[in-house]
Amino acid sequence: MSVKILLTRAFLLILVLFSNKGFSQSCPAIDIDKTKIFELPDKQKKEDSIPDNILNFNNIIKIKNKSKTSYVVDYIPSYEPPIISKGKVFVKLDHIESAYDLETATEIQKANISFLYQYKILKFYKKKLHQSLLGTSYDLIEYLTSVDQLTGDTLWEKQGNYLTIYQTNTVSFVAKGLEESFIIDNKTGKKLYELCASNHSIGISEMKEDSGYLYLSRNSELIAINLQKGEVVWKVKGNFNAFFIDETRIYTSNLCAIDKRTGKLIWNNSSDVWIVGCVGDYLIGYSGGGEEDPKLYVFNKNTGKLAGYIWSDDKFCSNCLGYEGCYPDFVFAEHGEGNKTAALIKCKNGVYLYTFEVVQK
Repeated sequence: MSVKILLTRAFLLILVLFSNKGFSQSCPAIDIDKTKIFELPDKQKKEDSIPDNILNFNNIIKIKNKSKTSYVVDYIPSYEPPIISKGKVFVKLDHIESAYDLETATEIQKANISFLYQYKILKFYKKKLHQSLLGTSYDLIEYLTSVDQLTGDTLWEKQGNYLTIYQTNTVSFVAKGLEESFIIDNKTGKKLYELCASNHSIGISEMKEDSGYLYLSRNSELIAINLQKGEVVWKVKGNFNAFFIDETRIYTSNLCAIDKRTGKLIWNNSSDVWIVGCVGDYLIGYSGGGEEDPKLYVFNKNTGKLAGYIWSDDKFCSNCLGYEGCYPDFVFAEHGEGNKTAALIKCKNGVYLYTFEVVQK
């Protein structure tokens, strides 16, 4: 066999390995445990105290419109909040994806509800057939792919078993099994960084991208990564289960405000209320549920001070007054758009989408 043929076959083998067998190229590693960690203050439970001069919730955040949805659910998952983008509210509930107008709360027919990112990262399966004396059988081979939603083109595909995928605008976190986790470029599929942990498993629960930084939440830790330098710049630990970002700060669900670039604590509030949304200059908090009438609170995000409150049933569940035991469930959009936000509210007679507008005081 000639040398030319041998070299051609070797080249083709390398090409197949790199294009079809997942993320096999090497890349820099980021150990997310090798960074000093800052401890956030413990959340101190205290009795609700409403100062006399506090405004009512409805004097700060006005109800714009509402519409009853067609969803049939026992509860609204807090990990699937409405998403606001470009004047639309995107909702995925009961295996149904819908889009609504943020101003009127009316459903938008035939909207491209998946177009939150230009490059959509998806998992799919191909059948691999096997012929034998016993008949035909097949295996399901898993792949990861990126689709350009402007053109509908498939940009790349990688074979592998992917347990976890978190997508942001330009990059995604991908985990293959428990040992291999990395950050990839959504457009090219290139593996940018391998993530490893010296002391714990990776265990990412939430990820957000903002101005060249990646913010990861895991094991009650919040980690900031500089994507250009490929390094962890700060890490904080505290009793929170979600976080929200604006132009300069990160707000944790247990009412702490953190500087985005340094991780330094700016303020904290010892209220027992958990933050569930951010709109304008305010943070929306929620407590109650079960056999209690749930309450909604509004905090000034610049100071952490309570700005307004409301007991929910007489404002949002007026259709259900008279029904015994109606305790509405609230799931707010994590981030508003301008001074507008939205919430899904489940009460006795169905699920409603409410849209709200902040009135600056």
